[in-house]
Amino acid sequence: MVYQPAEDSFIMLEELIKAIKKYKPKNVLDLGTGSGILGFEAAKHCYVDAVDIDKESLDFVKERIKKERIKNVRVFYSNLFSNIKKKYDLIVFNPPYLPYNNPKEIFDKKIFYKENIIKKFLISAKKFLKKDGKILFCFSSFSNKEEIDRLLEDLNYKIIKLRKEKFFFEDFYVYLIEK
Repeated sequence: MVYQPAEDSFIMLEELIKAIKKYKPKNVLDLGTGSGILGFEAAKHCYVDAVDIDKESLDFVKERIKKERIKNVRVFYSNLFSNIKKKYDLIVFNPPYLPYNNPKEIFDKKIFYKENIIKKFLISAKKFLKKDGKILFCFSSFSNKEEIDRLLEDLNYKIIKLRKEKFFFEDFYVYLIEK
């Protein structure tokens, strides 16, 4: 199922536009591209690799590229960084999380703790950043913000910018970080 953009995607989009204007990346990795909203915006300014683990999302993005004749985007399968071979000026990552009956339990167990997706991402991401490269990623208060902050510190990431937005049942965080 292709993730349709919601509030989190639009906040990430705002922050992506700001980061592109400020840092002028030559290439961007849109990790977990979903609907492609972030990658398509980045492609207006630079070259983009849009990757996802979900075949339906990849097909959706490829079809949109063909239909709208979008340039500068290469689409391929990757489970996080499994098929990534180069380094990027900017990596954007809007990890999956869905509110179910008990969203905190679902996010903590299925996304953050069971798969450790944010942890795996942050540990691996440095290897795929160019010198002075940046990472833009987000997460929900359903995850453990203190644990993420501690992990960033342990991995020697520098937080450049933090944005916090309040939604109905959660806080939403966007971090811009560098190695």
